Amino acid sequence: MNTDKRAAAAPQEVSTLEEYEGLNFTQVLDAQAKKYPDKVFITDGNQSLTFREFSDATDHLAAALRKKGLQSGEPCGLLFQNSIRYMLLQFAILKTGAVMIPLNTRYRAHELNFMLGFSSARFLFMIDAFLKADFVAIMEEVLPGLPDLKNIFVDGGTLPKSMTDIEELFRYRASWEEIETLKAQAVPDAAPASILFTSGTTSQPKAVVGSHHGRVWTGIRNAERMKLTEEDVLLNPLPFCHEFGGFTIPSHAILCGCKMVIMDVFNAQRALQLVDEHRVSVLYGVPTMFAYMLDSPDFRKYDISSLRTGYMSGATCPLELVKAVQGDMGCNVSVAYGLSEIPCSTISEYDDLPEVKATTIGKPVRGAEARIVDENRKPLPVGTPGEIALRGGNLMIGYYMNPELTAKVVDKDGFIYTSDIGMMDEKGYLHFLGRKTDLIIGGGYNIYPLEVEEVLYSLSYVEQAAVVGLPQEGKDDVIVACLVLREGMTATHEEVIDYCKGRLANYKVPRRVEFMKELPTTLATNKVKKLELVKILKEAQ
Repeated sequence: MNTDKRAAAAPQEVSTLEEYEGLNFTQVLDAQAKKYPDKVFITDGNQSLTFREFSDATDHLAAALRKKGLQSGEPCGLLFQNSIRYMLLQFAILKTGAVMIPLNTRYRAHELNFMLGFSSARFLFMIDAFLKADFVAIMEEVLPGLPDLKNIFVDGGTLPKSMTDIEELFRYRASWEEIETLKAQAVPDAAPASILFTSGTTSQPKAVVGSHHGRVWTGIRNAERMKLTEEDVLLNPLPFCHEFGGFTIPSHAILCGCKMVIMDVFNAQRALQLVDEHRVSVLYGVPTMFAYMLDSPDFRKYDISSLRTGYMSGATCPLELVKAVQGDMGCNVSVAYGLSEIPCSTISEYDDLPEVKATTIGKPVRGAEARIVDENRKPLPVGTPGEIALRGGNLMIGYYMNPELTAKVVDKDGFIYTSDIGMMDEKGYLHFLGRKTDLIIGGGYNIYPLEVEEVLYSLSYVEQAAVVGLPQEGKDDVIVACLVLREGMTATHEEVIDYCKGRLANYKVPRRVEFMKELPTTLATNKVKKLELVKILKEAQ
């Protein structure tokens, strides 16, 4: 049923969202529950809740959490798969004024022990098991090393005495007085909402404290750039434990009064089916998700003509992929850039050409600033590569319990220095060139892996590409292209090298090509862990 088409036209009017600035995230939810009481807010394809049902449920749940002793300002863990219950717990925690720690269901004993211990969490809300992980057994293993963790509520399973059935919380019905007391004690919008541990592509994860204000501020400006309205239906296939899936997309749905369709785990065929069934108009994902949908044998089976726009972030966005998303899917996708510390600070203009979206990471959103600086943090002229520095109302409060590190990356003027290399062009678009740590030195030149990866992605048989520099004592780095090929396709070292020679300066051409079954990536955003990749290559020598 799917047919090639151009992206749908943008709506002509976008209502102002300024009225929500100054509210905390949960107050925006409650305001929208009054405005859209009977409109579906969230659905997983089986269960649905309207804005009013969702808001009311979080009121009762928040009262239950407060009754159990969860205090305003204290960190607490949330270890659930993507689900309506996850979102209910998230907003209930925020309504108490507590600070949630989103925990990835891919984490195991080491990560959970570190994050819960570092934050001194007293409360943990979790699923008993998910996919291949038995979280009850894992938590029993690490509990002796977590003396502060006294309150563990579990959804499902046979539980030891140290854990409590979470159904007790969901059954609780609060009095009117309890709910009104909670609302009267609502935290200001500048208060912390989350402690988000970064994905750690380069080192031990850092604990980023994000505010309510930052999420509302970002959501408003994203919605403006994407021209979102209450008529839109959003598909959220991203992990809720990450900023993108857990805060950015829900902020769009809540601020604009949109229906949000969620997935527990991403599956290309299921995503296409949900677009068809729910007439999804806004599609979110990292580049590989869009690629898997386009490559799905079921792609033509479903009617996805409802797609209007989308949001692609988290990794390299190859030109051919952007063109296919816009042409074959009819999805006028936006490309965005941000960090956990300052999410989605730049995003494409709605009507930008595919070439612009594939080669840039957009322009700063309203009220945000981006500059390119040298090693002394002095601004560089247009067209000169340097470190990306950002400033905006979505800047983190700081790193948890680490003011020294916060002061190291955020200056007195509120600019955060990202350790990403970029360049600003004469039209004000920001170009992402890679991480500082990814930079390769060859022939006396700086080589940006992203430029080489763009060439590799234009090969029809390449599914994933990563370029790294393998250090050689006393010599230039050896440029290595690591490729994952599309299923059923083959290639040779010589083919790849010859292709690059015709498209790149000789000092940028890879000297080695490694064909791999998979690349090491971060759990939430599928970014390639290049330091780990270099380690793998060294061990294979």
